[in-house]
Amino acid sequence: MLYASYSDIYQPQDQYDIDMHYLDPSKGINYEVGAKAQWFDNRLVTTLALFHAEQENLATLAGVTDDLRWYYRGTDVKSRGFELEIAGRMNEYLGINAGYTNQSLDGEEDGGDVYPWVPRKSANLWITAKLPGYQALEFGIGGRWQSDVFNVDTSSGGAVRQGSYAVLNAFARWNLNEHLSLRVNADNLTDEKYLTSLYNVGYYAAPAQYRVAVGYRF
Repeated sequence: MLYASYSDIYQPQDQYDIDMHYLDPSKGINYEVGAKAQWFDNRLVTTLALFHAEQENLATLAGVTDDLRWYYRGTDVKSRGFELEIAGRMNEYLGINAGYTNQSLDGEEDGGDVYPWVPRKSANLWITAKLPGYQALEFGIGGRWQSDVFNVDTSSGGAVRQGSYAVLNAFARWNLNEHLSLRVNADNLTDEKYLTSLYNVGYYAAPAQYRVAVGYRF
């Protein structure tokens, strides 16, 4: 199946400029064309999409006033790229959910890169499985990856950069009977150290952690 879509963008904004006036709403347009295909008796769906968006006056952090208030400015942004998605089941035992995005973000006036804290490339993957001879046990492994990002400190002018990284997660669920279940989750298995964002205020993400939950269905 082939498809195409067009939409207008109208986004009210509650950010202030340096004079503490609200920014005007952001407006723009978005185009998308793509193709979808089904596989394995319609159990698996793949999608390839090309997108192009133009947005005017998008609120972007510009600095801090003398009385320590954040202020913003409007930025015109063009984004274009493609997305690939795979979702569904290969068979009755194996499921997959995966995606990859490649995009560019350019300023409307000079064509230069904008929003450098947004990764230009990102991917995610989840694979789940059940044992053919014992389907009460389900387990899965997956994670996400993103390319490097950076930002400039508006107060000092220095640059902050974070390299590309991947986070790996896993889970297992055991249905002990029709009422009782046990689930184990493992997040950030490799104990990856990274900042959650470089846009405004960034925090280190949680280290490797594990959770056990018991559920009962009446």
